Amino acid sequence: MTNPPDFNAILSRARAGERGAQYELATALVRAGRREDAEIWLQAAAAGGHPGALYTLANRKLFTIETTPDGVSALRAAAECGSPEARRLLAACTALGVDGAGDERAAIDDWIELARGGDPVALAALACALAIRDIDDAAIADIAAQSALEEPVGAAFVLARAAAGRPVVGDLAKIALALDQSAYPRAPQLRAATAAAAPAAAAPIDWRGISEKLTLKPAPVCAPERLSVSPDIVIYRNVVAPEICEYLIAHAASRLGPALVYDPTRTRMVRDVLRTSSTASLSIADQDLALIVLNRLLALAAGAPEENGEFLSVMRYAPGQEYKPHFDCIPPGPDFDRSGQRSKTALLFLNDDFEGGRTRFASGDLEIRAGRGDILVFSNVTSDGAPDRASRHAGMPVLSGEKWIASKWFRTRKFLY
Repeated sequence: MTNPPDFNAILSRARAGERGAQYELATALVRAGRREDAEIWLQAAAAGGHPGALYTLANRKLFTIETTPDGVSALRAAAECGSPEARRLLAACTALGVDGAGDERAAIDDWIELARGGDPVALAALACALAIRDIDDAAIADIAAQSALEEPVGAAFVLARAAAGRPVVGDLAKIALALDQSAYPRAPQLRAATAAAAPAAAAPIDWRGISEKLTLKPAPVCAPERLSVSPDIVIYRNVVAPEICEYLIAHAASRLGPALVYDPTRTRMVRDVLRTSSTASLSIADQDLALIVLNRLLALAAGAPEENGEFLSVMRYAPGQEYKPHFDCIPPGPDFDRSGQRSKTALLFLNDDFEGGRTRFASGDLEIRAGRGDILVFSNVTSDGAPDRASRHAGMPVLSGEKWIASKWFRTRKFLY
């Protein structure tokens, strides 16, 4: 890897003590593969109070439950120095109570304040959180429109909402162009689906009304349809609206990496030919208000405590990719001892514009083709807690298009990440 053309100029400014240049230099050095040098300049920028550098360091402390309280403290410092990323994530941590008792009201109020100030990420997440509670809320269109030209997640949400025939605001052609320029993988499908949509006129946003009605508790889910007794499988139909599914895809798209499987011999996740998809695990560091409500919705569908849920994983299967027959149960070992067995799996199907890719259970030769917004829930253990041999399943190869799905596993005890 080579340095950018203006590297020497950035280096000169960084050496002169300019904190912004130090952070910019650290970023450039990471991209050039020079991580040790990057760390020196990142620490220098943080010592000088640069908000981005402080946020980066805080983020590192959010990946284990033991260090998360320190991470939250570091987020506060970054937020006080002006980092909007830190302030958003701090609000999410406040809602979740990751370092103590949660305060959802304070989190919502702070998020709304960010949105009122024009933060495009906060606006997009707020629109989605409202949609999860009430898909027909009149404020959704105007809030989402304010984020769509600056935030790809907001643009994807608006276009998917237009494709579903619900009211949207804004120039859809410009929004589609902005989404194209972000390299979002589903931009062509959304552009085609919204070509004939007609936006509505913008209206003032009643922020006080939004504050009074917004909650992070999902609405009750409808009764499920039972697909099998052994294994224990149910499906909830049309629970999540298309634009909410698209929001989750867009939120995860930039975070995708090779899918991993658990290796009991090394007690960690590793790459394996068993699973050929790409995946994004949305940890504490990736949370926002919309994802909090969505995670709670999946816990409600699974009939499991929210705190027992692992991080939500979003997976993309390209043509030919699959997840070969496997069990979701984990073997005895440190991970099992820490958080217990994976007792239930909840799968949220995020799109249906693909061929193949069915979910197949070997027991009973059951193949499931779920629709977008359906939630499939199955048990991985029997009534006595033993691994259920009938739960062996596979994600069949995708034949054409791309399959997007979200998976959430629930443990028998609190998940200690």
